[in-house]
Amino acid sequence: MMAVSVLIGHFVELIVLFGVVVVHELGHVAAARWFGWRVTEVRLLPFGGVAVAEPADGAGSGQEMAVALAGPLQNAAMIGLAFFFRRIGWWTDDWADYFIQVNTVIGLFNLLPAEPLDGGRILSAWISRRAAMWPAIVAGNWFGLAAAAGMALYALLRLPSAGLLANLLVIAGFLAAHNGYEWKNRHYRFLRFLIRRQREGGMLLERHPPTRIIIAREPYRRSELFKRFMRERYQLVAVLDDRGKVTRVLSERELLEDFLQTHGAAASNMLE
Repeated sequence: MMAVSVLIGHFVELIVLFGVVVVHELGHVAAARWFGWRVTEVRLLPFGGVAVAEPADGAGSGQEMAVALAGPLQNAAMIGLAFFFRRIGWWTDDWADYFIQVNTVIGLFNLLPAEPLDGGRILSAWISRRAAMWPAIVAGNWFGLAAAAGMALYALLRLPSAGLLANLLVIAGFLAAHNGYEWKNRHYRFLRFLIRRQREGGMLLERHPPTRIIIAREPYRRSELFKRFMRERYQLVAVLDDRGKVTRVLSERELLEDFLQTHGAAASNMLE
């Protein structure tokens, strides 16, 4: 891409775009490391980047939203610098306007509610604060697929007047492929949530989260109970007999330890 940009005379613009994307992703990296997360890689794509990090044990949805917001905040900071440099005469109006435009587009684009964009991660974390984790995972994928479809439809509708908007179609294809893959692997993603939940059980209790009572009748399926688990709550399961009498109360830790020990080698349809 850099070689082509030299040939067509847009090398400086590409370097600026590359630098803005790098600073954006470094914002995610800095926030993730601040919270003690392990950053595994930063992927730089033709139209942006993705910082891949593993949340630390005990990390809640608030941390996920903060890490996701750290990227667009870098764009806002760079816009502020551009205004300042123009005011003191270091940058010309044209150069400052171009730099502001690049940061505005990248910042706002990343706030679209579609994973793996920052807006999609914020939306998924927000849903997980108010709903069970399983529907939060499913909803995040559907929002991503809907955004991809809307972007592709817009590009096709503009075809007669604006020509082929290839960039939008490529981005729509990427979002569709990513969310389609994540949908296919939703059970594995949810299983990772359960494994992490079981591992950080003691740490979770130290935070004294609100308790949520889940009612289950005999016979019950543990997989269905797990799909009602909320991320920001500690679940207690009250088991009722056929007369509606509580026969026992199980903690989420008991259920998870028994389930994960029983299913050491997980199958893809284990939670279906």
